Amino acid sequence: MDLVNTNPLSRALEYALNREESLQVFLSEPDVPVDTNHLEPSIRNIAMGRKNWLFCWAEIGAEHAGVIQSLLATCRLHGVNPYTWRVDVLQRISTHPVSCVDELTPER
Repeated sequence: MDLVNTNPLSRALEYALNREESLQVFLSEPDVPVDTNHLEPSIRNIAMGRKNWLFCWAEIGAEHAGVIQSLLATCRLHGVNPYTWRVDVLQRISTHPVSCVDELTPER
């Protein structure tokens, strides 16, 4: 057994060196968060339902499921109730101009 790989500090330094490019982004951009813990609750539903969505009958169905999950996660990140947002969008979408579709996103 290699003694270098058993030392926790050596393993941590090797880990950091292997991810140097990603760490440079973190160090050079002040808006990049230290961790992604705030994202994990919003993507938990996706991970939990992965087996359920494995067979979406078609690639287009899987793509649509991904879009919906992304929109729901965006709602949660912006503090918007996903149910209220969906009801609002479904009520307005038939009369809303296509050129202003970005107004229906959870950010707005």
